[in-house]
Amino acid sequence: MKRLAWRGRRKGTKRRRRRRTEALLPLPERLKQLAERAKQEAQELPPGKERDRCLLKAAQAQNVFEFVGLLEADVRRN
Repeated sequence: MKRLAWRGRRKGTKRRRRRRTEALLPLPERLKQLAERAKQEAQELPPGKERDRCLLKAAQAQNVFEFVGLLEADVRRN
């Protein structure tokens, strides 16, 4: 009978670990950069579905950026 789920590593193999070469930016900064990149990409595209998707992505990232800012302000107040 065949095993349905494989668990664990094969014997004799080592675990691979990801090296962190640079520190991650804080979430608000990454969201801000994502919104800016999406806006720039939308400006370069002609009107159409792809441009609308980029603008939607930028708007969503901007909304989440503002929401995270509100949460951080609330945490600082309490």
